Amino acid sequence: MLAKECFRILGVAESAPESEIKRAYRRMVMQLHPDTGQRPDSLAFSRVVEAYRSISNFRTASRIIDFPPRRERYSSRTTAGRRKTEREENRRGKESLHDIGTTLLYGKTPYLRSFAAMRLGNSGRRSSYVYLRQGLHDRDSQVVISSVKAIGKLKIDYAAPELTSLFFRGDNLVRIAILETIGVLEKSAGFRGIILSGMQDDSSVIRRRSLRLFKNLQQQESRR
Repeated sequence: MLAKECFRILGVAESAPESEIKRAYRRMVMQLHPDTGQRPDSLAFSRVVEAYRSISNFRTASRIIDFPPRRERYSSRTTAGRRKTEREENRRGKESLHDIGTTLLYGKTPYLRSFAAMRLGNSGRRSSYVYLRQGLHDRDSQVVISSVKAIGKLKIDYAAPELTSLFFRGDNLVRIAILETIGVLEKSAGFRGIILSGMQDDSSVIRRRSLRLFKNLQQQESRR
């Protein structure tokens, strides 16, 4: 998506400050959100999300070359400014998580949704599960698999009920991804049902992986 088109979709000038762009984005999200919007429109909502993300990428790229700041005298004014900057960065981080999660839920293509799931997995923030949990119900299996792997990367062991349900309705590739995720989690006791079922699966690959997990589970229990 071209930069000019992105600004046009959000209804702001190319020279608009970041605060104005964010206000425009939030206003349009409230209007167009498929579930809670005043004028629900899935297609328009996806274009708004993509435009906002593209603008963020454009502006980030323009700041890649960053020169070392001058040394400043420590003063109460400098400290206050630094604290304000930290608060703004934390707020931007939360907004970024929301943006990525929104792409996972409403991205136009499976590629966009799958990539968003991977980004959530790399975020290091377990609060991403609120989005990944819904990604497990995506209509595209690759998006589902990416969501499963992200859960494993974030070590979200309390996802056991959702992963168990998915294991019994998913295809072989999804089941293998779930078994791989169980393997990287520190606690596998909550996945006993999956492991026992997998040991009786028609697929030899799934049976072998499940047997390996069962042995690991026995070792964990023997150390208690």
